[in-house]
Amino acid sequence: MIRPLLGALALLAFAAPAASAADAEIFATNNTAVITDPADPRLKDNLKDFARQVERIVADGGGDPRGSQLLDGVFFDGGTTTFERSREFDVDHVSESELHTIADTIRARFGQQSVLTFDQLPAGSRDVDAVQLDVPGVTATALRTGLLNDAEARERLFGGSVTQDQHLLLVASLEDADLARKFAKAIGGDVKRAKTKYGKREFVEGPLPARVERGTLVISGTADDDALSLLRRPGRIEVGVGDATFAFAARDVDRIRVDGGDGTSDTLSLADHRLDLRAVGDHVRAGDVDLDGVEIVTATADELSVGDLSATDVFQVNADADRTTAYGSEGDDQISFGSFGLLGPTFIQLVNPSLDRSLTVDGRGGDDIISAASAAVDLTLVGGSGDNVLIGGPGDDHLIGGDGFDDVSGGKGEDVAFLGGDFDRFTWKPGDGSDVVDGGASRDSLSIQGTNDGEAYALNPDGRGLRFTVGDTALALAGIEEVDPVLGSGEDTFAIGDLSRTGAQLVDISLASLPITPLGDFIADRITVAGTDKPDALKLAGKIVVGGTATLTGLPWTVNVSHAESFDTLAIDGRGGKDTLDTSAFTAGTIGVEFAG
Repeated sequence: MIRPLLGALALLAFAAPAASAADAEIFATNNTAVITDPADPRLKDNLKDFARQVERIVADGGGDPRGSQLLDGVFFDGGTTTFERSREFDVDHVSESELHTIADTIRARFGQQSVLTFDQLPAGSRDVDAVQLDVPGVTATALRTGLLNDAEARERLFGGSVTQDQHLLLVASLEDADLARKFAKAIGGDVKRAKTKYGKREFVEGPLPARVERGTLVISGTADDDALSLLRRPGRIEVGVGDATFAFAARDVDRIRVDGGDGTSDTLSLADHRLDLRAVGDHVRAGDVDLDGVEIVTATADELSVGDLSATDVFQVNADADRTTAYGSEGDDQISFGSFGLLGPTFIQLVNPSLDRSLTVDGRGGDDIISAASAAVDLTLVGGSGDNVLIGGPGDDHLIGGDGFDDVSGGKGEDVAFLGGDFDRFTWKPGDGSDVVDGGASRDSLSIQGTNDGEAYALNPDGRGLRFTVGDTALALAGIEEVDPVLGSGEDTFAIGDLSRTGAQLVDISLASLPITPLGDFIADRITVAGTDKPDALKLAGKIVVGGTATLTGLPWTVNVSHAESFDTLAIDGRGGKDTLDTSAFTAGTIGVEFAG
């Protein structure tokens, strides 16, 4: 191990370094023994093979090796004088992080406790914390004798090195620079011809928490809970590890690896225009960033997508994004969204939610239940390929079914629903908003849950679709073949227009009170049905089991009324055509009947 002189620069008048000086220097050895005899044959090794290996490490680490010189070191530690052969390596075109990583690679490769680096800087730089003093006219013997005779230098400087052409090299901290100059002069050094380099020194005893290794930016946490950050700016990447910050040229980084360490709540803050967090095995991948050992991710982006991270260490994502998409697993998920955030395979906490921001929840495969209880953002729920339950919240939601059976309800707000390809059901109840529902290609139904108050309902054609209204609320329906209202108690009316051009196949009305019982609601309800503008040959069947059930056929759609009572009314308006009504299969008392042919 090289122990360069610890010292300081107060007011030194040494010459400035030459323009051809290297950008940085590394002081290193391959010696691991404690040598106390200056005649030890190991001190004759010129370390040429070691020099070749180090220069390869420098080149692999992104630096430009410019050669090295052999040094004879004399050190004083714990009352013992030791001797060591080493080399000083000149390195160009290297960043601070790369210099540290190169030195740590040398340290680990050759079993050293530490390796000294000196990163040359302009004399006036605020980052200068050390000087390197090059004093001609000093031998190794003079250095040894001087340390033995000067207790202050021995205790504060520990030692130094001499080149083969008898130049004393001292790397000293700023506060000990006067002592270094005084000591060099006392042992015969020609301080008038001395040269001084200003820079930043470091005793490298392990890897930096953020460093570039062969094109990979490595960010390492500790055994504690760490706060890490990664920010991309034009041309550079900024990394935060606790209170320390590091900057790297983007052109030097091909990929990024983050290891949070052994903490239980390590946090990584990511910021980019678009972030895609997904699981790759037990790691999390975000573009070119690989995460391991990170429990909490704070993501700031314009667009953010979060996959199923349940097999990774990440248990929470703080989403600060304009557009966030969260994905479920390929299994059966229960995903809920509220003021607490999004609870699913990955917990997502929304940062600064607002209606100007959107959240899409995609259940993917499996039979999922996805529900919302908050209107904090513009919300979209996507069921995926399984049989899903989608429950909207109080806001204006988008609800998208999939290939399986989807049971969808919009809740309050003006929702838009696309039900998908299989048989699906959309549920609406008074108090919900004016929704738009597209059932898709398959047979789909609208389920209406009434109240125990009297309501006036209407179902009419709207182009090739349907329009369902109650009070000031209207639903626009496309691709809905079946409408299934349960009217509840109260004096209700339900008017059905001419649905012949809409694709409707069945209107199945229950007059039961809520909750449903086998009987009716004991209050007179009225159902009106409009025929087509053509002659209609209608048939009405009816029977009484507990409550009455009446079925009207002969129109392009069927009307079924259940839980009927004799004082309820089914009014059929043939609209003035040559219409007929066959009641041969109708049991009197099932429901009151009015017919206008």
